Parts: sequence; C-alpha cells; structure tokens
Amino acid sequence: MQNEELRRTQVESEAERARYFELYDLAPVGYLFLSEDGLILEANLAAAAQLGVERATLAKQPITRFILPEDQDIYGRHLRQLFATREPQVCELRLVKKDGGQFWARLEATAAQNAESGAPACRAVVSDITERQRAVEALHESEERYRSLFATSLDAVLLTVPDGRILAANEAACRMFGRSEEEIILAGRSGIMDASDSRLALAMEERARTGKFRGELTFVNKDGTTFPGEVSSAVFTDRHGLPRTSMVIRDVSERRVAEEELRASCEQLRALAASLQAVREEERTHVAREIHDVLAQELTRLKIDLVWLERRLAKPGKAAAPEALAARVSEMSQMVDAAIHSVQRIATGLRPAVLDSLGLCATVEWQARDFQDRTGIPCLASVPKKGLAVDRDTATATFRILQESLTNVLRHAQATRVEILLRQEAGQLILRISDNGRGIPTETLSSPLSIGLAGMRERALLLNGQFKIRSRPGSGTTLEVRLPLSKK
Repeated sequence: MQNEELRRTQVESEAERARYFELYDLAPVGYLFLSEDGLILEANLAAAAQLGVERATLAKQPITRFILPEDQDIYGRHLRQLFATREPQVCELRLVKKDGGQFWARLEATAAQNAESGAPACRAVVSDITERQRAVEALHESEERYRSLFATSLDAVLLTVPDGRILAANEAACRMFGRSEEEIILAGRSGIMDASDSRLALAMEERARTGKFRGELTFVNKDGTTFPGEVSSAVFTDRHGLPRTSMVIRDVSERRVAEEELRASCEQLRALAASLQAVREEERTHVAREIHDVLAQELTRLKIDLVWLERRLAKPGKAAAPEALAARVSEMSQMVDAAIHSVQRIATGLRPAVLDSLGLCATVEWQARDFQDRTGIPCLASVPKKGLAVDRDTATATFRILQESLTNVLRHAQATRVEILLRQEAGQLILRISDNGRGIPTETLSSPLSIGLAGMRERALLLNGQFKIRSRPGSGTTLEVRLPLSKK
C-alpha cells in the first residue's frame, strides 16, 4: 500500500511538473525571476527567445544588460517603486537583443521572495508590444499630420458632429467668419450657415446618404453679411467609434466677382464685335453709296459727253462750233475734277493721307479743323511744334480714338467747345480730349453696351496703354489715353 501511494505521488508530481513546464517554459510571454539588485535568477524559454540568447546564459546576468541605455531610468524607477510599495508595477521600455535588435516590451512585475536566501525578489512578465507601439506611433504621427494640416490650412476647416455642434475650428475659419474659435463653437453649424439657402437641406441629405458632400452653400459672418462658400465634407469615425464630420470651406466671393466681371467682359466683347461688324458694314454701305451715287454718276455723265464729242469729231461736216466743243470739254474737265475730289474724299474717310505723309501732329490739327468746319463747334488742338516720332500702329490707334471721341461729342455731349492736347511725356504719348458738354451718366460709363468707349479702351489696351475717362453730369468730359512709345 505504501509503494502504491508512493507511485501515485510520483505520478502526480510528474503531472505537476509537466503542467509547470507548459505554463512556465512554453508560455507565449517571457517570465523572469529577478533579485532585488536586478540579477536574473530564472527565465523561461520565451524570455530567452525574446532576448535572442540561450536560457542557460541568462543566469546571474543583470537585466540592465538588455535594457536600452536611454530607458535605464525607467526600469530603475519601476524596480524602486515595486520594492517600496510591494504592489504590482507596470512599465514600458525598449529591450536589446544579443544581435543588437530592439523591441518594445511591457514589464508587469510583482514582489516575491527568494526561496533559497529569503531576500526580496520579483517576478516579471515580459510582453513584446512592438507592433502595438508601432501602431500607436503611427496613430500619433497621423494625428500630428492632421493637426498640422488642420492648423496651417489656408481653407477654413471645421470638425462637427451629426447634431450640428462644432468641436473645433482652425485659424482660417476664425478669419473667414470674423469670430474666435470659442465663438464658432458656441454658434454651432446653424449659427454660421444661412438657413434660407435651399441647397442646405439637400446637402445634409446627400451627406447622410453617402457620407460625403461637395457643393456650394451660403455662410454668415459675425456681422450678419453672407458669402458663398465651396464646401467639401465627409463623415468619419473617431478612435472611440463616434461619428464626426470634417468640413473644408473656401470663400469663393472673389471668384464669383471675377466670374461676373468675366461674363460682363465677354458680353462687352461680343457687343463690341457685333458693333464693329455693324460699323464695318455701315462703312462699306457708305463707301458703296458714295461710289454709286456720286462717282458713278459723274463718270456716267463724263461718258455721255465723250460719246457726244466722239460723234461730232467723227463727222467733220457736221462738227459743232469750236465754242460749243470748248464749252463741252470745260464741263468734262469739271466733272473729272469732281470725280477726283470724290475719290479723295472717300479715301480720306477710310484713312487720311496726311497721317502717312505728314505725321500724327498734322493729322490731329487737320481733324480738329475738319470737325470745326463740319459742326460749327470750336475745336482747339495743341500739338508739339517739332512733331513726334510715332510708329504706324500707335499713330493709327491715336487717330481712331480721336475720331471716335469727336463722334461721341457730336452725338451726345451737346458741347460748345472742344480742346485736344497731344504731347509726349516720360516715354508715353498722351492724347487728352476735353469738352464742356453735359457729361456722361455713371451707369453709361460702366455699361457693357457703351460700345464706343469699349472700342477706344480696347485700342489702348492692345498697345499696352491706359485709357481713362472723367465725367460728371453737367460738367463736361475729359478723356485721356496714354500709349507707350517704342524705344529706337
């Protein structure tokens, strides 16, 4: 019976040792038994594998040999706290393997006693948390990047929750809404968005359905003024699993103004093109009428007289008296002169010959005299005595602007006096035309339908020049053009 009891005890002991081996040596985490001064008294297989050494070589080795120098203080505080309080302690530090590799470890230590010497000791569980630490560091880096983008973004960025509360606002948002971050948070989404905007409900519905929204909404400043904002928002889940919404807002007020100006400019250009086409057709019609009604008739009469003269000269016996022939030839000469005058008048209307032969100054003086002779309105021209060295394109543009300006004076100004000044100053050709008429209404100056003004402005801009016009109702109008002179 005693032998049987002994065998049963041995079996149980072997079973206990097997369970100990499974629980201790084959555990997935490292186990260390340390003395009070930090020497390794025992280690399981997992601990040896973590440190990359044979288990037998760990006996009597200081644990600090495997701790990164920068983390030695962490371990020192951890051990002192353990023996001072006799309460379990936890710390995280970096351990160094035999081959120099590092890994993050979590040490969970409990106070114990050395069975052989009775001295204080500790048992430590070593867990490899490298992957978790990498995930934490990646999360921190991601958060840092987000905070950096959030803080430095030139666009307004808001962090909100589904019920409309605002959790955070960056500096760009504060500048956009003219409020501090606390004021924006206090106002909430309803306090910064125009509830009367019919697109708001559709935007909320779209974001609830798809988790995203991109479009344009109307926002409200602190002073109550509204402005259009381009919005891009998306719903995401934070680290706690709670829904959040990021809203990126860009003030597009200036872009809308630019678009309106561009549309107005396009309308003006289209109107200008149509007007130029109409003017071209009108000019062609006028030239055709001049040629048909005046020049063609004069040439027809001349042809009739030539036929009459030919018949008389072909039959000497029936020839007219010399006095009659001389009178008819004189009439023919007058008709030729009239035809030549008509040709010159038509050519001058298209482009005055004096512009190419005598230059811009003489042309301006001639145009002023012609305007005064045709209209009876006194027109005084002041030009340089020595003339100006102006290229053909600049001279043509200056002359056409002068023509258009005098045409406007005749049609609209009801002026009784016009003054023209042409001079050179600081490398620029300056043309100034002033009248004492009734002036131009403000709405006409800015209207895209003011084709005459638009045409003059375009002529100046094509030569990199400047076009200015000053006018007040009842006080006359002054138009000034500055064109750069080419350097030779």
